[in-house]
Amino acid sequence: MRKFDGKDPVNWIRQMEQYFDIHGVPLLQKVCIASSYLEPDQFLWYKGLCSCNKLVTWPILKEEMIAYYEDTKRNTFFRATPQQLERVKGLCDILESKIMATMNSTPHSYEDGSSVSPSLPQPTRVTPQQLEEKREKGTCYKVESKIMATRKSTTHNYKDGSVSTSSLPKPTRFAPQKLEEKREKGIC
Repeated sequence: MRKFDGKDPVNWIRQMEQYFDIHGVPLLQKVCIASSYLEPDQFLWYKGLCSCNKLVTWPILKEEMIAYYEDTKRNTFFRATPQQLERVKGLCDILESKIMATMNSTPHSYEDGSSVSPSLPQPTRVTPQQLEEKREKGTCYKVESKIMATRKSTTHNYKDGSVSTSSLPKPTRFAPQKLEEKREKGIC
């Protein structure tokens, strides 16, 4: 009997079952004997399996071995046993119930399905005329004007008291005719 090296678990299980049939091995001893035919890495996997389960029976060992070592590149889903499929369905149901419980307990979901608290004033549309009236009363304002009012002035005071740097030429005002001449020359 060859030791299981992590490859082709289905064939190894068939060989083990033939061995058990030939030697008349009782069900309760199958796991113990099978574990002695594991390579060191697979034996570590088996010990981990034993630490996760209270009791590892031969059917459980076979199921877990196939699930862990079966080649995932081949389509093994449709060869799953009804018990394996039922187990997967149970896990999916548990996950779904946890997700739904999380969604239902979110502080932003209300009975009417909205995400706005009913205790807050609900948004309403106003006409341009109503908006202008609110602005005149001071109960409504343009956001841009409020932001601009809070900004600091960007002028700089230099040592000589001016607001422009001394290294830049002073601006000069041109007459409209002179400005037009500069534009024609491409200077301005």
